[in-house]
Amino acid sequence: MKIFDKEFAFSSLNANDVERLEQAKAKLDRAEEAERQRTQQNPDMSYAEGLRGQCRIIEAFIDDVLGAGAAASLGMDGNDLGKALTVMTELTRAANQEKKQFDPSVLAPQLNREQRRKAKHRRRHHG
Repeated sequence: MKIFDKEFAFSSLNANDVERLEQAKAKLDRAEEAERQRTQQNPDMSYAEGLRGQCRIIEAFIDDVLGAGAAASLGMDGNDLGKALTVMTELTRAANQEKKQFDPSVLAPQLNREQRRKAKHRRRHHG
Protein backbone atom coordinates (compact mmCIF):
# COMPACT_ATOMS: atom_id res chain seq x y z
CA MET A 1 0.00 0.00 0.00
CA LYS A 2 1.26 3.44 -0.89
CA ILE A 3 0.79 6.31 1.57
CA PHE A 4 2.23 9.73 0.73
CA ASP A 5 4.44 8.14 -1.96
CA LYS A 6 5.91 5.62 0.50
CA GLU A 7 5.32 1.92 -0.04
CA PHE A 8 4.32 -0.27 2.93
CA ALA A 9 3.85 -4.04 3.14
CA PHE A 10 0.14 -3.80 3.94
CA SER A 11 -2.98 -4.67 1.96
CA SER A 12 -6.56 -4.15 3.02
CA LEU A 13 -7.33 -7.30 1.04
CA ASN A 14 -4.84 -9.54 2.90
CA ALA A 15 -6.43 -11.38 5.83
CA ASN A 16 -3.20 -11.36 7.88
CA ASP A 17 -2.83 -7.59 7.41
CA VAL A 18 -6.49 -7.01 8.30
CA GLU A 19 -6.08 -9.08 11.47
CA ARG A 20 -3.04 -6.96 12.37
CA LEU A 21 -5.14 -3.84 11.75
CA GLU A 22 -7.98 -5.15 13.92
CA GLN A 23 -5.55 -5.96 16.75
CA ALA A 24 -3.95 -2.52 16.42
CA LYS A 25 -7.42 -0.90 16.52
CA ALA A 26 -8.27 -2.76 19.74
CA LYS A 27 -4.94 -1.61 21.22
CA LEU A 28 -5.67 1.96 20.03
CA ASP A 29 -9.07 1.91 21.74
CA ARG A 30 -7.50 0.74 25.02
CA ALA A 31 -4.75 3.37 24.77
CA GLU A 32 -7.31 6.12 24.10
CA GLU A 33 -9.26 5.09 27.19
CA ALA A 34 -6.09 5.05 29.29
CA GLU A 35 -5.14 8.49 27.96
CA ARG A 36 -8.62 9.82 28.75
CA GLN A 37 -8.29 8.53 32.31
CA ARG A 38 -4.77 10.00 32.61
CA THR A 39 -6.13 13.37 31.49
CA GLN A 40 -8.97 13.23 34.02
CA GLN A 41 -6.59 12.26 36.84
CA ASN A 42 -4.22 15.13 35.97
CA PRO A 43 -6.40 18.25 35.65
CA ASP A 44 -3.28 20.44 35.53
CA MET A 45 -1.96 18.65 32.43
CA SER A 46 -1.14 21.14 29.70
CA TYR A 47 -2.96 21.14 26.39
CA ALA A 48 0.38 20.48 24.69
CA GLU A 49 0.93 17.33 26.76
CA GLY A 50 -2.56 16.15 25.85
CA LEU A 51 -1.74 16.65 22.16
CA ARG A 52 1.49 14.68 22.56
CA GLY A 53 -0.41 11.87 24.26
CA GLN A 54 -2.82 11.63 21.34
CA CYS A 55 0.10 11.71 18.89
CA ARG A 56 1.83 8.82 20.70
CA ILE A 57 -1.33 6.72 20.48
CA ILE A 58 -1.77 7.32 16.75
CA GLU A 59 1.92 6.76 16.03
CA ALA A 60 1.82 3.42 17.86
CA PHE A 61 -1.23 2.44 15.78
CA ILE A 62 0.50 3.36 12.51
CA ASP A 63 3.63 1.41 13.51
CA ASP A 64 1.51 -1.60 14.55
CA VAL A 65 -0.35 -1.60 11.24
CA LEU A 66 2.36 -0.61 8.74
CA GLY A 67 5.48 -1.79 10.57
CA ALA A 68 8.00 -0.40 13.03
CA GLY A 69 9.24 3.02 12.03
CA ALA A 70 6.34 3.71 9.65
CA ALA A 71 5.08 6.69 11.66
CA ALA A 72 8.50 8.35 11.64
CA SER A 73 8.95 7.68 7.93
CA LEU A 74 5.64 9.46 7.33
CA GLY A 75 6.88 12.52 9.18
CA MET A 76 5.17 11.96 12.51
CA ASP A 77 7.28 13.31 15.38
CA GLY A 78 5.03 13.03 18.43
CA ASN A 79 4.06 16.69 18.49
CA ASP A 80 1.74 17.43 15.58
CA LEU A 81 -1.75 15.99 16.00
CA GLY A 82 -2.79 17.49 12.66
CA LYS A 83 -0.08 15.48 10.89
CA ALA A 84 -1.06 12.33 12.81
CA LEU A 85 -4.72 12.71 11.84
CA THR A 86 -3.73 13.42 8.23
CA VAL A 87 -1.76 10.16 8.14
CA MET A 88 -4.74 8.26 9.61
CA THR A 89 -7.02 9.80 6.98
CA GLU A 90 -4.60 8.87 4.20
CA LEU A 91 -4.32 5.28 5.49
CA THR A 92 -8.12 4.99 5.39
CA ARG A 93 -8.28 6.55 1.91
CA ALA A 94 -5.59 4.21 0.56
CA ALA A 95 -7.30 1.13 2.02
CA ASN A 96 -10.65 2.15 0.52
CA GLN A 97 -9.02 2.89 -2.85
CA GLU A 98 -7.44 -0.57 -2.86
CA LYS A 99 -10.84 -2.18 -2.30
CA LYS A 100 -12.44 -0.15 -5.11
CA GLN A 101 -10.19 -1.85 -7.66
CA PHE A 102 -12.39 -4.94 -7.48
CA ASP A 103 -16.04 -5.74 -8.10
CA PRO A 104 -17.88 -5.18 -4.78
CA SER A 105 -19.58 -8.57 -5.07
CA VAL A 106 -16.17 -10.24 -4.88
CA LEU A 107 -15.42 -8.46 -1.59
CA ALA A 108 -18.81 -9.20 -0.03
CA PRO A 109 -18.83 -12.03 2.50
CA GLN A 110 -20.02 -15.19 0.82
CA LEU A 111 -23.11 -16.89 2.21
CA ASN A 112 -22.96 -20.55 3.14
CA ARG A 113 -25.57 -23.01 1.83
CA GLU A 114 -27.97 -22.51 4.73
CA GLN A 115 -27.77 -18.72 4.47
CA ARG A 116 -28.39 -18.86 0.69
CA ARG A 117 -31.48 -21.07 1.22
CA LYS A 118 -32.89 -18.67 3.83
CA ALA A 119 -32.25 -15.68 1.57
CA LYS A 120 -33.94 -17.44 -1.35
CA HIS A 121 -36.90 -18.34 0.85
CA ARG A 122 -37.25 -14.72 2.04
CA ARG A 123 -37.16 -13.40 -1.53
CA ARG A 124 -39.76 -15.93 -2.61
CA HIS A 125 -42.18 -15.14 0.21
CA HIS A 126 -41.54 -11.45 0.81
CA GLY A 127 -41.12 -9.87 -2.49
